[in-house]
Amino acid sequence: INNYSDSRVAKALGYLGENQIKTALSGMGDYAKALKLSRIEDQYYIRLIQEKDNLAIKRIIEKVSMEFGTSGDGGPTQDKELNDMFKTYSKPKSAYFVVLEEEKVLGGAGFGPLKDERICEFQKMYFLPGARGRGLGEILMTKCIKKASSFGYKSMYIETVDRMVQAVNLYKKLGATEIVKPLGNTGHHQCERMLLIEL
Repeated sequence: INNYSDSRVAKALGYLGENQIKTALSGMGDYAKALKLSRIEDQYYIRLIQEKDNLAIKRIIEKVSMEFGTSGDGGPTQDKELNDMFKTYSKPKSAYFVVLEEEKVLGGAGFGPLKDERICEFQKMYFLPGARGRGLGEILMTKCIKKASSFGYKSMYIETVDRMVQAVNLYKKLGATEIVKPLGNTGHHQCERMLLIEL
């Protein structure tokens, strides 16, 4: 069966030029990646933040900030919205997604507007240690990118620290490029890395 299938595919590819083959393979790779992420998502419950999630998300952000040494001045734990994430991300052109496993919040990610109405900021993507490396970051960030685009944003700005290597790699995987100056005044002066994704 495999030999027959291989021969049929090889024969079909013979009708395509080199560039067409590259395009087809790229498309199949994108589709395979989408299927994988879809299977991962099926194992969890992902939804927009609700008021009952406030305390769980706050604790996760505080815990991870302590882990990576960003809990002091100029870090995310100093943000006033941390006390009511639901209210903050219920504002226009904002959204925050949470991931749950059997009613337990594992983490979340969201975005909100910057001063320039064409640019949003990707914000507060944090996961409990046991939830990392499962593909959830890519799923949530993809959801944020699609939602932000539907709101009319043209770019998504990201700030992070060098120590969050996996996060930086994910941002670049999804099309982020590094920029040299911060956009707006987020108050996060601990962040050494600034990136931008064109939506």
